[in-house]
Amino acid sequence: MKKGWFVGYWLLAVGLTNYASAQLNVTELGKLTYTESLSDVWGWADGSGNEYALVGVNDGFSVVDITNPANPVEVFFDPGASTIWRDIKTWNNHAYVTNESTGGLLIVDLSTLPANPNLTTTSFTGILYPFESAHNLYIDENGICYLFGADYSEGGAIMLDLTVDPMNPVEVGLFDDFYFHDGVARGDTLFGGAISDGFTAAVDVSNKSNPQVLATWETPHKFSHNCWMSDNGNYVFTTDEVSGAYIASYDVSDLGNVTELDRYQTSMGNDVIPHNTHFFDNYLITSYYTAGVNIVDVSRPNNIVEVGWFDTSPQFSGNGFNGAWGAYPWLPSGNILITDIEEGLYILGPTYVRGCYLEGSVTDSTCGLSLVGVTIDIIGTSATDGTDANGDYAFGTVSNGLFDVQFSKPGYNTKIVSNVVLVNGQLTNLIVELYSPNLVSYSGVVSDVVTANLQGVDVEITNADNTYSFVTDVNGGFSQCNVVSGTYDITIGQWGYQTQCLQNQVINTTNNFLDVSLIEGYYDDFIFNYGWTASGDASKGMWERGDPKGTTFNGDEVNPEFDVTGDCGDKAYVTGNGGGSAGLDDVDDGTTILASPVFDLTAYGDAYLSYYRWFFNRGGFGTPNDRLETYITNGTDTVLIDAADTLTVSQWVFKNFRISDYISKSANMQVIFEAEDAQPGHLIEGAVDVFSVVDSAASAINDAEEFTGNWVVFPNPSKGKFEVRISNFEQEISNTELVIYNVLGEKVYSSIMSQQSTIINLQSKPDGVYFIHLQQEEIKTGMLKLVKMR
Repeated sequence: MKKGWFVGYWLLAVGLTNYASAQLNVTELGKLTYTESLSDVWGWADGSGNEYALVGVNDGFSVVDITNPANPVEVFFDPGASTIWRDIKTWNNHAYVTNESTGGLLIVDLSTLPANPNLTTTSFTGILYPFESAHNLYIDENGICYLFGADYSEGGAIMLDLTVDPMNPVEVGLFDDFYFHDGVARGDTLFGGAISDGFTAAVDVSNKSNPQVLATWETPHKFSHNCWMSDNGNYVFTTDEVSGAYIASYDVSDLGNVTELDRYQTSMGNDVIPHNTHFFDNYLITSYYTAGVNIVDVSRPNNIVEVGWFDTSPQFSGNGFNGAWGAYPWLPSGNILITDIEEGLYILGPTYVRGCYLEGSVTDSTCGLSLVGVTIDIIGTSATDGTDANGDYAFGTVSNGLFDVQFSKPGYNTKIVSNVVLVNGQLTNLIVELYSPNLVSYSGVVSDVVTANLQGVDVEITNADNTYSFVTDVNGGFSQCNVVSGTYDITIGQWGYQTQCLQNQVINTTNNFLDVSLIEGYYDDFIFNYGWTASGDASKGMWERGDPKGTTFNGDEVNPEFDVTGDCGDKAYVTGNGGGSAGLDDVDDGTTILASPVFDLTAYGDAYLSYYRWFFNRGGFGTPNDRLETYITNGTDTVLIDAADTLTVSQWVFKNFRISDYISKSANMQVIFEAEDAQPGHLIEGAVDVFSVVDSAASAINDAEEFTGNWVVFPNPSKGKFEVRISNFEQEISNTELVIYNVLGEKVYSSIMSQQSTIINLQSKPDGVYFIHLQQEEIKTGMLKLVKMR
């Protein structure tokens, strides 16, 4: 079970309370302070059993004898360019050091230690792929060095052969499809963190001159920093270098089907940032900036259990890039090396303990269905988890003994299973049934307005406690035996039909059937996934569907915090939705393209396209010159219909177009939204919501001069009372007729507006969808959809 995360259902914060002790199963053996800040650390042992810490320092490279951990002694220092980034790896008694300043790759011959600490050094800056700096490196078991994030081309991976002469690398290949921040390789496969693209990638490097991407997958926070693989090569573990991020585990045994198994957040403090994780003996040893080192048991990769920690950074906590940078767990002694940016080098002694694993499933006792969103607590510990979409859970604790385990879910009776035996390194399986006295056998049928039942319609029934999702069958029906009685919002939709949002619907033994008719028409407020496609060459900020996560820049809203008010749900399409700082997930270095599903307008008389868009373009260098443009295509021709300007930012803007004014209709229509970050680069965010295509002819609106001005109707949906408000109206308000039609094109309401705002009352009309427009002689608006419901 994914700790703290249920796909498409709910979020459970797990283990984010402040940990009570600064250490667990880890002790301090020694420490060496520096006058300069530190970066990464690696370890090395000579043939005589002496152990050394290889330390990246702001002003150079340090070698420390740690054979006696209580008395670490620096035996060599190579001064270098000032930089906060130095990373180290070893091969055949040589150290290889990258930095993000200048001088290329530092190579240090360690073979004369301990007898002669005057070590020989050289540097390598490349011939075929010249570089001065690189972010990180990895050296595989075959002596191939992979340089990541070099200042050559895209900064992917420069491949060097160290086997002929460790002091004189030979360039053997380049992977340059995208930037790699860090990576790890074994055999013929390279795994890399494409941090700017938000994913981890697997690359076939069997032919170094022609590497090929085998797979890519997004990491939980789309900021893939570092990855490491298990000893058997079947699993990869990743970190995202952002506040409160997860460590995630993936089954990579089949690169055609990479599967996430679990994700875990540390208990070492709220909002701490994971940096680098490493695999040792089925444990992950991870450096967390302000919290120190963390140890988790991953012997069951689907069930990550925290078993140890040590706080190297007592002066800092929470979010921030102070504290522990690197961790090295592979010394022959078993000691762990930690470099803390401010505090110095730590030598730590771990006591490795296996977790106590608790796994199982929860079902409904009435009809046997799996229960989603059940909270499971091991009483007396902080260990907690929740069931996934299959009713399964998997978590654990480092503490062994007899425990009471509690199972709870809104609408169900809480159940406590007493005296559950938990043993370190052993699996306890617990299968539980929960009973509810408030269940309803709920069903429904969805049809179109001519009563033909509709297959494949999405139905979502949700309130604060429970969510039920269905897809109608061949008869347009759905059913479930264990819906908890209560008040719900119900959303019904399918591409090609107008979505219905029914709010505050009571479900009980009396009200246990839903009968809904959908009206033909293309509408999408993105509560459901209708198959929009995102593409493009931007390095980040690609279009994605979700609940917008707001960002700000100089007090202005960059990414919207909310979708358009009054539609169904809270989702929109946005260009990057990672949250955080304004520049973290905006569009960068290219274009991102969002294309609608195909729609057929051959039967439409006079089609109108409408949507809301959001555009922000500020910051950067010079005058903002990025773009958000809308195109429409009929499968043969493509035309531009809208280009956002840089003057109107940080607001949702309604757009409405008569399609025949731009392009001929066909059965292969699509709308395309393009957002581009042009050089020299600025902050750019775009968003789209409430997409609609309606047939004005069906509502008796004839061709006429278009209304100029902005108008809104709210609240929408409502129980019958709506306010219409007009702004920027170039004509006189007086004698403006407000007309409302039902779905059959029949006029059901009209009134004359004499001021910019008026209230309309449809409380006496049946619930359903209506269309409103304004007209003044030959001047008219397009239509807006109204939804009236109880």
